[in-house]
Amino acid sequence: YQRRVHGKEEKIVDWSHAEIYKNILKGKEEFNIENNSSVFYEAEIPYILSMLSQRKREVVAASLYKPFFFKARQTIRKISFELLMPSMQLEIGTLYPTSTYENTVELLKECSKKFILRKEIVFLFKKILERDNVVIKDITPLINLTPERVQKEEKQFLLDRINQMNNLTQPVSYTHLRAHETLRYLVCRLLLEKK
Repeated sequence: YQRRVHGKEEKIVDWSHAEIYKNILKGKEEFNIENNSSVFYEAEIPYILSMLSQRKREVVAASLYKPFFFKARQTIRKISFELLMPSMQLEIGTLYPTSTYENTVELLKECSKKFILRKEIVFLFKKILERDNVVIKDITPLINLTPERVQKEEKQFLLDRINQMNNLTQPVSYTHLRAHETLRYLVCRLLLEKK
């Protein structure tokens, strides 16, 4: 969805609806857990790139690159669906519209980049969930206290912790995330810091 921030229109991704987030909650963070043969696994990409470059003449002469082209597009489609980023798929379709050898090689390189982006997002989600669990463990003893026994400091502590939890669940703009997508520590810091 979109919202206006400081006079600018920003796209906001509600990650709780993302397939990748739901899978992480289930403990299934691996890509292609359903073993769909129409998409690549990350480990296949370097091997195929190497094979294509070593046997370029044979591959081009027999158009052997075409299945790799379509499988790479399908892989990017799956990752973009998982990450709620349909524009990624549209961009790839625009940049590489036809199945040529050169486009196939470039698409495979794009697949590698998208797998890196996916890893970074999985890492961030796991850190956020880990932090949420710590906050919840901190306030659990206070929830069980009766109102008479709760001191002023404990009430304030509880309110502060609840506010921290609320801050953790605020959406992050896609633009903000993309600006730092390759710097794991920086993105993690920005997403986890108090606003």
